Amino acid sequence: MASLPTSVPCIHTPICEACVILHGVDEEIIRITSALQNLAKRRQEVVTTLNRSHDRVTRVPPEITSHIFYLYTHNLEGSNVVKGLFTIALVSKSWRNIVLSTPQLWTSITLSSSGRRWIFPREIAETWLKRSGGLQVNVALRWTNRVPITTSIGHEDPDPPSRRARVGQPFLDILHLLQQNHGRMQHLQLQIPVDILSGLGFRPGCLPKFSLHLDRVRSSENSLRIPSGFKQITCLRIDAELTATNALDLLRQCPFLTEWTSLIVRHHHPDTAAPLRHVLALELSNFDVDLDDMFPLFVNALTIPRLRRLVIKVTSRFQVVPLVIDLSYITGMIGRSTSSLTDFSLQIAGTLDRNRFTIFSTDLHRLSQLRSFSLKFDADYYDAEEGWDPTSTLFQPFLVPKPGPPFLPCLRRFHYSTPRLQPWIHIAAFCKYHSTNTTVRSLSVADFSSCADLLSRGVIDKESLQVFLTLPTTGLTFKFDTKLLAMSIEYHELPTPGDDVLSYYIGLEKSLESVRTFRRRVLWHLNPNTSLNDALPGSDEEMDPEDVSESAKVALHIYGY
Repeated sequence: MASLPTSVPCIHTPICEACVILHGVDEEIIRITSALQNLAKRRQEVVTTLNRSHDRVTRVPPEITSHIFYLYTHNLEGSNVVKGLFTIALVSKSWRNIVLSTPQLWTSITLSSSGRRWIFPREIAETWLKRSGGLQVNVALRWTNRVPITTSIGHEDPDPPSRRARVGQPFLDILHLLQQNHGRMQHLQLQIPVDILSGLGFRPGCLPKFSLHLDRVRSSENSLRIPSGFKQITCLRIDAELTATNALDLLRQCPFLTEWTSLIVRHHHPDTAAPLRHVLALELSNFDVDLDDMFPLFVNALTIPRLRRLVIKVTSRFQVVPLVIDLSYITGMIGRSTSSLTDFSLQIAGTLDRNRFTIFSTDLHRLSQLRSFSLKFDADYYDAEEGWDPTSTLFQPFLVPKPGPPFLPCLRRFHYSTPRLQPWIHIAAFCKYHSTNTTVRSLSVADFSSCADLLSRGVIDKESLQVFLTLPTTGLTFKFDTKLLAMSIEYHELPTPGDDVLSYYIGLEKSLESVRTFRRRVLWHLNPNTSLNDALPGSDEEMDPEDVSESAKVALHIYGY
């Protein structure tokens, strides 16, 4: 076989120049790609650093951030403070460090025990208190065991001692921790049954504010004792009925008491009307009490020199025809106690007498420092005299041309509620007087929204309604039931005022004369940017504004509602 010429290259040459060039190109691509990836990674790091340095949130000084957290948590109440702190713990690490290093955020803690275990054990409570630094702390200690340990007056204890919860070592450990931090406590709140409270060796001593909440009390007719180590309490609440004797005894046992809420006094033997030993409650300033027919015995035995806020509910319970309630005993107690009462709320469910209520009304005008006054007659109160309405006695002075001194000259907030109000002429005179005599009054809000004639379901009389619709727009706010106003306007067919400050809509669903349907009347404030659908509450269906007739649009001249 003839050999190839030497000028022809061999196809089996082990080195190919094109392959070498391609291999070099691939290596260059890999090198450049790796460099680009490194540059992209470096760029991401630089961008992260740049964003961190330019971020408005992370650039906020720690002092401002901690103050924002403080405002957030301290606007919460009770256990929500703890939930708020756990929510803050979900944010960035830098913010968590700020939270953990801000003592003001750790000054309130609620410890709850079921008798066997704690929601927060001692270790967490101890860490919590350490984070508060040396600041004053507020501690709430609550026993949440659901097993009834004690009962109310007059009931037998359904649980024998063997079934009652016992105090375990974890509970005692928490008490020991609180005892160690006694000097830092600003407010200590205890919600523990009396049976457990009396057996504890814990001595809170003298604190700025010490609250005791007894939700299950077993007491007798003769005595209810607060343990000797707890007699420096400043706030008391007992969710059980007490006799007048027990209530007065507790006032004697707690000389530093400034606030007593939700007190229920019941005379279980109404036939015995023996006078009670007098009590002088020197520090009590806030008193909330629910009384029965025998309340004169209780209020006659009380003198409260520093009383500022008084909430009383009087309810008839004993007789088919209840005793006549003499409210002058209450004003008498106020008169001999203090001249500086600023907040007075009275709720009545019983029989009233014209003469005795007149005395009460006269005495009421002597409370010259009163800033807030609420008078409510329940639906089951009775008039001892047929045809008489206490409203006429209370507001009679405003019907005369010159009523003289203003009604409670320092009064700022007034709330009046009665289920029987017909006619409204006395209320209209009151509103007209206070809206025109702006130089002699301090009243800012008069609330009559709970007044109605529930028996006859009547509307406001025409004369009074015209007064309400023409009240001048001053700094005084009058509140009325909007549905009642709507029905009254339609009933009397009053014309729509031409020019008005506030606009209202009356949504009327016209229906045929049928026993199964009725008209629905709603009065609603319509803001300029509010659609008609938003202005008609309770309707889920869309409503075309053209479907509402012009006669259904009414403007009322009532300021501030």
